[in-house]
Amino acid sequence: MSLPTLIYSIISLQACLADIHRGGILFPRESETRQVVSLDGIWNFVVPNTSNPFVGFEHHWYKKDLKEAGKLDVIPMPVPSSYNDITTDWRIRDHVGLVWYDRTFFVPKYWSEIGRTWLRFGSVSYAAQVWVNGQLVMSHEIGHLPFHSEITQYLKFGKENRVTVACDNTLLADTIPQGRVEELENGRLTQQYSFDFFNYAGIDRPVRLYTTPKTYIDDISVLTVDIQRNVATLEYNVTVIGDANITCRVSLIDKQKNVVVSTGDYEDFYGVLQIENPNLWWPYLMHPDPGYQYTFQVELLDEFGDLVDKYCLPFGIRTVTWTNTSLLINNYPVYLHGFGRHEDADIRGKGLDLPLVIRDHNLIKWVGANVYRTSHYPYAEEIMDVADELGIMIIDECPSVNTEFFVEPMLTKHKISLTELIKRDKNRPGVIMWSAANEPRTQVPLAKEYFRRIIEHIKSLDQSRPTTIVEAQNVNVVESSRFVDIISFNRYNGWYVNEGNLDIISNWVIREATAWHEKFQKPVIMQEYGADTLEGLHFTPDFIWSEEYQVQLLSKHFEAFDRLRASGFFIGEFIWNFADFKTTQTYTRVGGNKKGIFTRSRQPKASAHLLRKRYWSLAKEYYNATLPLDLTSYVISRPLIGRRPRCGSDARTASYNDISTNPLVRDYAGLVKYRRTFVVPKSWSEKRTWLRFGSVCYAAQVYINGELAFSHSIGHTPFVGEITSLVKPGDDNEIVVIVDNVLTGTTIPQGSTSTLANGRLKQDYTFDFFNYAGIDRPVILYATESTYVDDITLHSTVDGNSANVTYNILIEGATRFTFEISIVDKEGNQVASNDGQSLGGSIQIPNVNLWWPYLMDDNPGYLYTFKVDLYDSDSNLLDRYELPFGVRELSWDSMSFKINGKPVYIRGFGRHEDSDIRGKGLDLPLVLRDYNLIKWIGANCYRTSHYPYAEEIMDLADSLGIMIIDEVPAVNIHGFSNDLLENHKHSITELIKRDKNRPSVVIWSAANEPSSGDSGAGEYFGHVIAHVKAFDTTRPVTIANLVGPDNDQSGQYLDLLGFNEYSAWYSNEGNLDVIIPDVLATAKKWHSKHNKPVLVTEYGADTLEGFHILPNFVWSEEYQTDLMGRNFQAFDTLRAEGWFIGEMIWNFADFKTKQEFRRLGGNKKGVFTRQRQPKQSAHLMRKRYWALASLLDNATVPSDLDNYVVGDPTKVKDEF
Repeated sequence: MSLPTLIYSIISLQACLADIHRGGILFPRESETRQVVSLDGIWNFVVPNTSNPFVGFEHHWYKKDLKEAGKLDVIPMPVPSSYNDITTDWRIRDHVGLVWYDRTFFVPKYWSEIGRTWLRFGSVSYAAQVWVNGQLVMSHEIGHLPFHSEITQYLKFGKENRVTVACDNTLLADTIPQGRVEELENGRLTQQYSFDFFNYAGIDRPVRLYTTPKTYIDDISVLTVDIQRNVATLEYNVTVIGDANITCRVSLIDKQKNVVVSTGDYEDFYGVLQIENPNLWWPYLMHPDPGYQYTFQVELLDEFGDLVDKYCLPFGIRTVTWTNTSLLINNYPVYLHGFGRHEDADIRGKGLDLPLVIRDHNLIKWVGANVYRTSHYPYAEEIMDVADELGIMIIDECPSVNTEFFVEPMLTKHKISLTELIKRDKNRPGVIMWSAANEPRTQVPLAKEYFRRIIEHIKSLDQSRPTTIVEAQNVNVVESSRFVDIISFNRYNGWYVNEGNLDIISNWVIREATAWHEKFQKPVIMQEYGADTLEGLHFTPDFIWSEEYQVQLLSKHFEAFDRLRASGFFIGEFIWNFADFKTTQTYTRVGGNKKGIFTRSRQPKASAHLLRKRYWSLAKEYYNATLPLDLTSYVISRPLIGRRPRCGSDARTASYNDISTNPLVRDYAGLVKYRRTFVVPKSWSEKRTWLRFGSVCYAAQVYINGELAFSHSIGHTPFVGEITSLVKPGDDNEIVVIVDNVLTGTTIPQGSTSTLANGRLKQDYTFDFFNYAGIDRPVILYATESTYVDDITLHSTVDGNSANVTYNILIEGATRFTFEISIVDKEGNQVASNDGQSLGGSIQIPNVNLWWPYLMDDNPGYLYTFKVDLYDSDSNLLDRYELPFGVRELSWDSMSFKINGKPVYIRGFGRHEDSDIRGKGLDLPLVLRDYNLIKWIGANCYRTSHYPYAEEIMDLADSLGIMIIDEVPAVNIHGFSNDLLENHKHSITELIKRDKNRPSVVIWSAANEPSSGDSGAGEYFGHVIAHVKAFDTTRPVTIANLVGPDNDQSGQYLDLLGFNEYSAWYSNEGNLDVIIPDVLATAKKWHSKHNKPVLVTEYGADTLEGFHILPNFVWSEEYQTDLMGRNFQAFDTLRAEGWFIGEMIWNFADFKTKQEFRRLGGNKKGVFTRQRQPKQSAHLMRKRYWALASLLDNATVPSDLDNYVVGDPTKVKDEF
């Protein structure tokens, strides 16, 4: 047996033996009887040494924390996300075989009395084994599908628990999908596969911990069997596990929460419901109210009629029928116009990304599509939920792609994948068809019997939907399609065949589609056609790879489709693909498959606008849909396409900024409303309940069950309110948040509004980043006892090998209590303790491990845990709070800035919380990618320009040893009124209270580029800096100044002098030779005026990636690198002066700004693109920062830093 086969067999054999596809796989939903907790977030991650992939099993890694399992390279990894593109290491991206994850989680003590506790994974690709507290609890094979297990017996209630996952991405001849593993000459394993998408791997969908009663609802099946004369007939079946002395009550509840129909209290677990005048589930554009869903509510009752369990299932009433020429929804013929798609995104790969999901569905609606295929695997349940709600039809495909080798073990796994898929999605109204495979090798004789048995298996599970196989073989050699209900075929005329010959497409498509129908006498769909297109490449006449070529290729297919529609048997057209996606590396793929009509970052190519006109025209023709007003650009007074006024608007597209396709939403100024329901566990009725927002930009009012609970202004900082008196434990509760993004002359940051000629309110601001708004960080519901730990303040000083930690603890609630304090190291050992005689005091740590910045020590970012245990007068534990903290001491004088007595030279970035689609929304895969790039480039610091960053981002800086200059959102401030000052001080208070205990925060930044030379600025900043010092004297304070030292009035109050310098960009553009004298003169003036350390907080130049000119020219990559090189020369001269302490380029990555003619889609000064790929300048900066780290901190330079160019032939011969 080969090595990859052995690796894979460890997990896959267990999975097959477990036979986990038995039983229900209901999605975890909260109710009065069930609680759900997310285990998403940052997990620990290890790739085993390739010399011994079994080491994790041999050394029982699942019995201990991975961080304690030996000298392992443990790195943080976001869940859910594919692991491949998070780091900068190609060996992780291309890894074949096992990887390991683990994390700890807390299980409330009262859960032991609820009944059962379960652990559920939305998907692990490809195979997984899962341990809880060292005990194997479940295994699973086949990615893209959920699996779960009861873990009650393995848990420690009221304590921390550990979950460990071994994940194997190996694909072999009998996996779904198939692949093979080859060994290269250097011994490295590579995964080979024929399918045309990247083999992303890892824990790529949410992980949830949830409870059920001991007797619980295990599964529900609901089917609309008939719709006649305004009466719908439903059949249902409920599976229950547990006590036999249980009865069932079933209710159907409409959107307004009215009970439409209900059974009695003592009914059987199966039966029939009839609904008069039902609201049917209709596809998008077929009805004014598409996607209507009821709630199918199941309640289990005991012999006394008391509630035992409750589950609420969204359900749409609709039928699917078909003939040999048509497909019908609710007895109406439907024409399918849509896409093939992929779960694929920058950085996170297949990892679930809700902002991207909503953006995708808004684009689907914008383009006028009504359907897509889940090519080539089941999509996340959260994606399917959105499709159900919006009325988007789904062809649901199992992960059998390019199947060959039709052997019995393969057949078994293929059937298992279909069983799991159908059990998961059987109740979804959006799922109208099952796809058994994509492009199988059906020309092989064995395929006929194989697929007869596959389709027979599907029909044994569900006869209410048609089946299909998406064929790519020639119709003359295919026999498997005689078993399906709908014929589907893929053909790439004008691309893989007859490249460049667009004039033959129409006749070829018509001829082939007709042949499929004539052979099998069934409806026909063209599932894939298209052409790769490099966005921005233009040719006339059209030429292959150009946007013009893709447009013409689509147009020729449209001609064929219209002629086929007239024939009566052609029922659908699906372009390949919705968006560009990543593939394996091959010379035929330019960074991936580029057949998308949208780019990978979800921006339209020219073809998207053409397809939009077609799909909306089809919707008008078939369903009399109202055409969007913006469908055709104005050319002449006679419109190019018929229009009618739109009636009403779709409130569901009112997501913020870049989620929707509506520019009015993106640029909206004013109030918006968020709403959702949530369940408060009944067991919380004796506790205090709190609601916490990580950030709302800019201001928020929070209502609970119709009552104002609390409000907050100033974005980017958290706020919390107690809602105990407003919630209903054990029942549904409603939260409404009113968000206002308007900035004024006294808000932080400042802005103003103006009214345009058409009456629209416009937000104006001077700062150079987009004013993203909304609920942009996590919202957490939590409970405490009536007496609890409310706040902790720590400060450490270092004395040789020991440290003194002073503390101050705030307790809310009772006045009679005792407490214990302890400090625990990384290994879980208690290194110091205190009986808690006073809420304020100090504690000694002997032989201390100091917190050091990245590359200044072999063990950077060392964190202890400061633990407070709170007891009542009877010694019962009331509360416990554990605070990570690092021991380090800061000091500074007129010449230097020191950590633990050692001078620090800052090398880093200005940054932004900014990404495609989600804007400032917290994005853990992107966060991890950013930190990996920061480490890759050798930086040790960044500034949170120009506002406080998410706490999750700060947590990673603490643990990785990345220093932070923590900045309040006071950017470009002016006017200096008393109201502005009070808001400025308030923002400082919230920031310092939040981040006061963070070792990574080494400097406070009180403002960026204020008008510090204006009248009143001196007095204003005197008050501001005094306010900072009132809260914290242990860290220095700076401002990133743009005003020069001759006019600035703030420097006198600062500890460190930061300045922004854009020589040869905003001044003397193109004149790079002025940079060195400009930078030297400005820095020296700052120091000579105030006799304080100086650092450059911003410099740089906008650069269009891929734009090259020699000799260098503004906007070219050459210009950016030359500009940087000249600044480097100036910085080295200044370093020799002794008082120059740092250099921070602007910016880490390109980011979005407001729309201005001087901004090419945003600010392009990043050394990385907005998608976090390096420009030429990133490689230059990497050499600079690592050279500084080697020179100043004795760091070991990475071996890949220099590309091999030339060497001594006599020596090179012996080295290779």
